[in-house]
Amino acid sequence: MEFIECNFFAGAAFRQSDFRIDTTFNNTSFHGPADFISSNFLGFADFGGSQFACDADFSNSSFNGPADFCRSTFSEKVNFHDTQFKNNVYFESSKVNSLNLTKARYGWLFLHWDAINNLEFNDTAYQTLINNYKRLQWQKDSSDCRSAYLSAIQAAPANNYSWIINTLKLIVARTNSNNLSSQV
Repeated sequence: MEFIECNFFAGAAFRQSDFRIDTTFNNTSFHGPADFISSNFLGFADFGGSQFACDADFSNSSFNGPADFCRSTFSEKVNFHDTQFKNNVYFESSKVNSLNLTKARYGWLFLHWDAINNLEFNDTAYQTLINNYKRLQWQKDSSDCRSAYLSAIQAAPANNYSWIINTLKLIVARTNSNNLSSQV
């Protein structure tokens, strides 16, 4: 199924769709909300170079093949709440204003931390993303994401996350100590 260089001027509703073959939305513009809630992408899903001017909602969707969002721009919020990616997810050279990865499952997510303006706060989402960066050996992304996570915890109102902060500070201190020891 191909929607190459299309313009969706109003909302695009693909809710609960089954894309049984490779699907291409390459260089497509979504001027209104893009609704892909509970959709199944059985093959390769190509959204490369697409522009999302409003919210894009992929919550509860399943991507069985690789998913390509490279060079895409998400001007508002992109929601991957409870989305499963069974293959790699690519976001190289993309810009994301607000991202929800709560309960998202993925093996390899190629999305640099500095491409994300705001990651919605969720402990597990942050930890999964930090671990993803470690597997990719993207140390700067891992460190920057961890710093943002610590700041988000400290800013969280009415929740007592002090034990998490203290644990993370201890881990960082041990990591820094181990790094210094190995350099000597």
